[in-house]
Amino acid sequence: MCEIVELAKPDLKALDKNSEYYDPKATEQNPRWFAVTVGKPVALPNFVTLAEMRTNTNLKDMLLLRKGQRLSVQPLAEEEFKCILEMGGLPFIRLPKKACALISNQVKNLDKNAEVYVIGSRADCLKRGGDIDILIISNVFSSDNKRDLRFSLEDMLGEQQIDIAVYKDKTPPFVQLTLNTAVKI
Repeated sequence: MCEIVELAKPDLKALDKNSEYYDPKATEQNPRWFAVTVGKPVALPNFVTLAEMRTNTNLKDMLLLRKGQRLSVQPLAEEEFKCILEMGGLPFIRLPKKACALISNQVKNLDKNAEVYVIGSRADCLKRGGDIDILIISNVFSSDNKRDLRFSLEDMLGEQQIDIAVYKDKTPPFVQLTLNTAVKI
């Protein structure tokens, strides 16, 4: 799987008479063929077939599976994307399940009602690198709890940069914006 990183533009190979993709009906005014720029592909551990996608009810509205559609570059809703990643054996979040459970458990030990999210680049399987960014929604978390949590996680997860943001509720603009791409753990 890969992400489209630049919008479609005319494929100039269709205008090049020496190209195997030359199309005599294509002109600069009517290019007929377009190309997109894609990011680095991510290989799924398990191959996902069209037949498997058709039987998954979470993908029932996916454009690719509609009658008359061709296998091509097509948009995916975020939930469809996550579903395909899961079917292919690739978690949407770039943090091992064990680390997610450890983080969540450490937070829940301090506030059982807290909501815990992974945010930033670790919440996107197509990105690489990055520190571990955690968003906590809690009415009782203090700055001392935050400091202790960071030290505890660094001891358990090893030498990694861990950033923790704590908010009492979801109303601040930063939280609202962040929750659009956050992954709850």
